[in-house]
Amino acid sequence: MSAQSETMTLRPDRTGFAILMIIFGTSTVACADLATKWLTNNLSLWQLQSMRSVFGLCFLLIVLVALRKMSSLKVINIEALFFRSLLMTITYLSFFTALAVLPIAMVAGGFFSGPLFMVLIASVMLKEKIGVWRIMSAVGGFMGVLLILQPDFTQLDPMLFLPVVCGFIYAMTQAFTRKYCKNEDPMAVSFWLTVMFLQSGLLGLIVLSFIPPSPDPGFFTRPVVMLPMPQLLTLLGIAVASVVMHFSIAAAYQNAPATLVAPLEYLYLPIAIVGGYFFFDEKPNNIALVGVLIVIAAGLIITWRERKMAQQFEPTNHY
Repeated sequence: MSAQSETMTLRPDRTGFAILMIIFGTSTVACADLATKWLTNNLSLWQLQSMRSVFGLCFLLIVLVALRKMSSLKVINIEALFFRSLLMTITYLSFFTALAVLPIAMVAGGFFSGPLFMVLIASVMLKEKIGVWRIMSAVGGFMGVLLILQPDFTQLDPMLFLPVVCGFIYAMTQAFTRKYCKNEDPMAVSFWLTVMFLQSGLLGLIVLSFIPPSPDPGFFTRPVVMLPMPQLLTLLGIAVASVVMHFSIAAAYQNAPATLVAPLEYLYLPIAIVGGYFFFDEKPNNIALVGVLIVIAAGLIITWRERKMAQQFEPTNHY
């Protein structure tokens, strides 16, 4: 009985480690997304997803064998991990679709409505306490997102909402990770997620093989193509970065409250915007840049409030 109780004991949070992991993971995914946007000019969604997953799985297996960590692929709650992987797969398929047709600053801006959803989901799903500061910061962050998107409500493009949908599903995924997958090994989380990525890509390629070729194929319907070496090496780098990023972000959400980790993902925005400017000549206007500053400030305020609240519970702290 005591052994079972010990097995079910949750690991304590490691806030400093979680912050380092989310900063590293966010920076990695921003660079990988810039490279992915370049590849969407030639690849279909399904070939991109399949090849990226194959490379990622090979890299992950090599690392596990070299470190003799194959046992880390064991899963504690297979149903929870399956559902988490499904949510993340839907998020990424939607995100890549938006990335192929929209400027990366707009995609990032819409996606970063996620922390607003995260605050609400964390309060309901995780029972984490939220106060006025966090609510105001989340709402302020969402206003900043609107300044980045600058939607024309007289001529709304439905595709513009896709990054916002991604943000909502992503927020659900990370809250779900903390509640149901906290004790899973990050290696297992990353590996089985990549397996589902591969399955989704192969399923798309199989369906595509039964569809007559289109005279003007788009991102969904392009045939499989042979990649030149520069693009192949880029895709290999993206695959490795994807595995590392998923490991880092899963570890971050396992080791700190979601409302502390989520704001630090705002670092994605300046990296994406600077990269979009230099690599794709995408120049956000001054209003969009103000929006970026607002969402970053909102994230920092939430982090500051988390630290203040943590200090209130220290024995040496009294009002």
